[in-house]
Amino acid sequence: MDEEAVREFVEKWVDDHRVTYVEDVVNGSDEMVGVIRRTSTEFNLLVVGRRADSAESPLTAGISDWSEHMELGVLGDLLTSTDFGCRVSTLVVQQQTRAAAGETSASSSRSTTDKQQRSTDAHV
Repeated sequence: MDEEAVREFVEKWVDDHRVTYVEDVVNGSDEMVGVIRRTSTEFNLLVVGRRADSAESPLTAGISDWSEHMELGVLGDLLTSTDFGCRVSTLVVQQQTRAAAGETSASSSRSTTDKQQRSTDAHV
């Protein structure tokens, strides 16, 4: 998580009335699910992160075995599951990186070369 972006958001928007920011530290998937169950009824919107092709967190390892919609990530899938019984809007976010988008420095430079070639061809 981008700590500076979170800090800026909290400073600008959190007023403890309309917007609340809560961060809980847990020591296992059972505790994590318990915190989500306990707090989800207090809010209208939960924002959760989704991992993009990275190593799975030990906190979600057991939960991911039951995930039906992996495009939502483990927590997004859990929150939207009818079995979980959560009735809160959920926003799933994922940082888009060049590597996650399949772009590498070689493909980026090749793409630029291709564009330059097409531009040159168009002027012939």
